[in-house]
Amino acid sequence: MTGPVNDMKVVREEGKQVMQMVEEGKIRITPLITKNIYFEDFYPAFVQLLEKPEEQIKVILKWREDM
Repeated sequence: MTGPVNDMKVVREEGKQVMQMVEEGKIRITPLITKNIYFEDFYPAFVQLLEKPEEQIKVILKWREDM
């Protein structure tokens, strides 16, 4: 196992491979999403993240189309 890679060319290439695997259904990310919040609700969600990090895996920020 190797440590983190700081070479952005490698990071981008591996990121493309990961995104392709997500699109093909080989990696399921939906079970990792613990919350979907609107951007204007960011602050309370961030406070909760600081207070209870064990309850958060991935939080998705959404923007309202009508704003």
